[in-house]
Amino acid sequence: MGTPSADAVRRHPHLASGIPRGWVRVDCHVHTMWSGDATTTVDELADAVSDTGIDVICVTDHGTVRGALEIENLAVAGRFPCRVVVAEEVRTSQGELIGLFLSERLPPRQAAGEIARAVRSQGGLVYVPHPFDPLRHCLARSRIDELVDAGLVDGFEAVNAKTSLAHLNEQAAGFGRAHDLFLGAGSDAHVPAAVGAAYVEMPDFSGAAGFARSARCGRIVGHHSDPARPWAARIVPSLGGTAAPSSRARASGTGAGAVAGTDAPKPRPGEQGGPPHSR
Repeated sequence: MGTPSADAVRRHPHLASGIPRGWVRVDCHVHTMWSGDATTTVDELADAVSDTGIDVICVTDHGTVRGALEIENLAVAGRFPCRVVVAEEVRTSQGELIGLFLSERLPPRQAAGEIARAVRSQGGLVYVPHPFDPLRHCLARSRIDELVDAGLVDGFEAVNAKTSLAHLNEQAAGFGRAHDLFLGAGSDAHVPAAVGAAYVEMPDFSGAAGFARSARCGRIVGHHSDPARPWAARIVPSLGGTAAPSSRARASGTGAGAVAGTDAPKPRPGEQGGPPHSR
């Protein structure tokens, strides 16, 4: 485990607390510039992780795994300061779901049950983000009940740092426990300063099944944090273009693409188009 900086502890005081030997801190919900509504570059995310001492991040960009795969490759090569779980927050036709431990992008705009099955077909975990928060693109309670009754949910987000009303997180934690789901927590960071606002302290793990087992033994840590998102031009190194990628993207051999916030990359065949998500 890395040592959080004084600035990080001022932002998120819980980072000052130690964890048992052999445990890790996992931020289960992090966005990057690939999401469209975040501007966090790979370099900025690396700095934020180093600043907070987070051991594992789940990169959960909206509608894509391209950034997550790039960052995972950097981590495997020792050029990123923590381990990475490739994930995606996908807009189903009935609300948002997260797939953890993915190898490829999930199909957009399908029913929640179909998305859950697609996650499982990749060997991943189905994780429900910000449940019961009426200000988010969450699944209706009836839809969640249907998925849980069908055995299509693995985990529940017990703390989402952007959810401002504590009782909504408490309701989510209670539901997850009552239905024997593993509980997760995440910053839902859309800016670097939010990383580490919420996470799970859990025994170290390997793979999706190990993650689920360890999370059941874990501790949920976090507080409300939703920093303003100042607009900034960002180069999305995805489709190839004329602009220069970031220094770490150059090091990883990734091409340059469009500027996030201005000319968004055109969707690949079958990818979700339209405006970026607002939450």
